[in-house]
Amino acid sequence: MTELETIEVQARDLLLRWIYIPDNETLSWQLKPHKKSIRYAICKRTKELNVSVRGQTELCLLEAGSYASRRRLLKHRKSCRNGTLKERLEKAGLTEVVSFMRCKANVLEKGTYHVGPNNGGHFALVFDNTFSMQTSKIITYVLNACLMPLQVLSFRNASLQTIVEVDSSKIYSGILLKKKRNRLQGWARRYFTLNIDTAVLSYTGSSSQSILRGIIPLSIAAVSVDPKLRSINVDSGAEIWHLRVLSDKDWIGWCRAIEKAAKNCSSKRIEQQSVLDTDTIFSSSYYENVNRQLWSKVEGLVNKIGVLKAEMDKMVQQRNENNMGTFSTKTQHNSSNTNNINQNSTSMVSLKQKKIIMPSSIDGLSFDMKLPPLQIESISSELGNISNQFKSLLSEHHVLSQHTSYISALKTSEFSIDFTSSRTSMDTTFTRESWFDAEEIPDNIKSYLLINRDSEGAITDELTDEDNNKVPNISQVSPIRKSSFNKNIERNKNKRVLYPLTCSLQVNRRDNIPPITASPPSLFSFLRKNVGKDLSSISMPVTANEPLNLLQRVAEDLEYSELIDQAINKPKKDGERILYIAAFAISSFSNMRCKERSVRKPFSPLLGETFELVREDKGFRFLAEKVSHRPVVIASHAESTSWTFSHSPKPKQRFWGKSAELTTDGSVVVKLITGDIYIYRKPTVFLRNLAFGEKYVEPSGHMTILNISTGEKAVISFKPGKMFSGRSEELSVQAYCGSGTLQPLSITGFWTHSLVLKRTGTNFKEVIWNVGSLVDDPTSHCGFTKFAASLNEITCIEEGLIPNTDTRLRKDQRNRENGNIEEAEKIKSHLEEKQRQRRKKMESENIEWKPRWFDQTKNQDPAWIIKTGNDSYWIQREKKAWTEIPELW
Repeated sequence: MTELETIEVQARDLLLRWIYIPDNETLSWQLKPHKKSIRYAICKRTKELNVSVRGQTELCLLEAGSYASRRRLLKHRKSCRNGTLKERLEKAGLTEVVSFMRCKANVLEKGTYHVGPNNGGHFALVFDNTFSMQTSKIITYVLNACLMPLQVLSFRNASLQTIVEVDSSKIYSGILLKKKRNRLQGWARRYFTLNIDTAVLSYTGSSSQSILRGIIPLSIAAVSVDPKLRSINVDSGAEIWHLRVLSDKDWIGWCRAIEKAAKNCSSKRIEQQSVLDTDTIFSSSYYENVNRQLWSKVEGLVNKIGVLKAEMDKMVQQRNENNMGTFSTKTQHNSSNTNNINQNSTSMVSLKQKKIIMPSSIDGLSFDMKLPPLQIESISSELGNISNQFKSLLSEHHVLSQHTSYISALKTSEFSIDFTSSRTSMDTTFTRESWFDAEEIPDNIKSYLLINRDSEGAITDELTDEDNNKVPNISQVSPIRKSSFNKNIERNKNKRVLYPLTCSLQVNRRDNIPPITASPPSLFSFLRKNVGKDLSSISMPVTANEPLNLLQRVAEDLEYSELIDQAINKPKKDGERILYIAAFAISSFSNMRCKERSVRKPFSPLLGETFELVREDKGFRFLAEKVSHRPVVIASHAESTSWTFSHSPKPKQRFWGKSAELTTDGSVVVKLITGDIYIYRKPTVFLRNLAFGEKYVEPSGHMTILNISTGEKAVISFKPGKMFSGRSEELSVQAYCGSGTLQPLSITGFWTHSLVLKRTGTNFKEVIWNVGSLVDDPTSHCGFTKFAASLNEITCIEEGLIPNTDTRLRKDQRNRENGNIEEAEKIKSHLEEKQRQRRKKMESENIEWKPRWFDQTKNQDPAWIIKTGNDSYWIQREKKAWTEIPELW
């Protein structure tokens, strides 16, 4: 068994990873501590517990079949924590077989231990962090050994006998309260997971975390339950977990899951003992039963393929009758296919009727059998035939599945062509505002989709061989038709035109702004009067603002949009694609790397104010609009020919004395043309040293990138800074596949500098992102990046084409940029007063504000989506005909 796990060992504590090793087996391990060193050893359990699960009024039982009082329990826990480490392990019934060794941080440690004859049993990989008083340690490790046989668990509480069977799920998980280690610390909410198949109970800090904090196999632990207190107590000898269930419903669920695990453990232990007994000789009836079951599966697969084939033929016939398109399959004609399947079925039945002896490996179970050489050769021959026939069947099944899914996608796609008439213009189907997110057609289906175009460009679809509804083979398709099909595909792709990205203008953008000479006011003196208030609703002097708007700040998230372009061309294998998306998410913080940027805040946009950004050099267009004033909500949308970006941030700022907490509600949604959809929320950001010292901004905590299409995720961990260490810039990213397994690729680096892609266990390193350039003399220019400096400029691509609500036309912000502070202050006060008057008028007339370019969704992400059609922003911009534009200044 190979297990790759990441665990966290708390300060002044031990963590044990149990595993069973039979006689004459070898345990090998590889482990690597992260950032800090750890001590570890291999111990053998010399004192076995008779495991049972009981209901009782006592808190926990210490030994099999005994009941302990609370006083005895506390005495037992105290004795286990007193004394030296060796004494504590001996009291827990553990003996060292590999002495404690220290493994240095970020160093891969390898080792092996061979278990001799009559020396098998339960062993524990013990991680010792008792020497660390405050720092917890994170370790990634791999164990290679045999699966641990699980002992019998049973409920003996009569009150629990009526509980129904747990469902078929192999994992039961949920939030439980766990008693903290030290007295008077209370209970903590932890996320527990019970693997019902293996009866292993583990827990993490929360459901979003994957780092294990504790693991106990119930097969070597004493378990007690108390229905009155809804408590579950697990004692492995070396550690005791006191757990409480939050509700009666959850209590029944956990009891049901433990009972199910007990039954599975019992049956698996008997099965494993019978398999590992090399003296057992199985009768021929056993193999006949296994043979019968296997052939039943084969016949089921054949029948399933036949049903799929019939449904496919019926679907093709219906489409032919209704002129709904021409689809054909790669398989041969129906008659030949039917004959092939019948021949395969006949050959399999004839093969099934033969008396064959099954091989020595069935469903992963090993048998030590001595077979004559002739029988072995016969088995190999028969298995070879079966393998070839299975490959043929699976190939047919794969093709039919692709057809079914593709036809279903065509039915539901917003880009499917209306075939109610025999001729339909492509221009009425694919508009410039449509998002071309149709999936790539698989190669083996491309050759089946036969589309002809007439001289006027209309599409006509027909089935070949209409007389007998036969499906043509790919060899029967003419080269001219295939060439025409490929051209049509390319033509459809070229229909995705994003105005005005295709303009031929040479856009030269500035890379700096005029120097900002006016000093900002004292934020501390201003904020101390507003402790605990939302700063976004407070009017501040214009000198406290930088010459950019909050809408433009949102656009800065796309400074490194090339990371999304690169992600599309990266493979999903090993998590490389999602790590590039994670790098893009991290890059959005880099605009705050210059501490001068933390001194001022952006202008607050007016309700209905907009900002567009067209970057033909980067291949995307962006639009943002303020859609709500209280609370402040910004709707934004960016798109290129291969991806879209949507974010509806709702920023909040809270002042807590020495620092300000900046939070951003609202998910970021990134959709790729590959079909992947990534979603994440920005972490909390803190503005430090408001009262005194150098001000700076730093993100904190974790940020999770989730691919909702596959379930894979990437977890970004920002290293917390210490009290006197200044700003923390270091981070790490771990990728996980859809099943939760850690991927070999990861990212380390600094959000202020660069990110490096690494592969576990190798020397592979690749810099995938470097921070961009700041403006010259950034301390005199608000710490802007060159990208930010270009945002408020009206270039040839915007001049005369943007609406009157665009931020670039806001005069107070323009005067602030040019250093006209008094004029900017007057205009800012005038604009804010006009906004208050508009709001009062709307309230008196019961008029609700409706955003011009975005529509709100219900209970989904993103919360706001851009409008499409003739009333959309980009269509009206192209027509140069703005309608229903509010007058803001």
